[in-house]
Amino acid sequence: MDIGIAVGTYDGHPHNNVHKDESFDVMGVTLGFGMTVSLPKGFYVRPQARLAISPETGIGFGSVGLGYRF
Repeated sequence: MDIGIAVGTYDGHPHNNVHKDESFDVMGVTLGFGMTVSLPKGFYVRPQARLAISPETGIGFGSVGLGYRF
């Protein structure tokens, strides 16, 4: 598990949850979960899920990393 700080800016355009043009800064805590899966010949895959939580909003996202150990 990873714990970190989330800092960013939303350059507001209307969508499902924001109904007007607006921009705002986001500061909060990030919680991350992932695991490393070893592959043959030193390669590995690391799927991750992260949740950034602030007083104004919550944002979830995922990623997959591919790496090589030598």
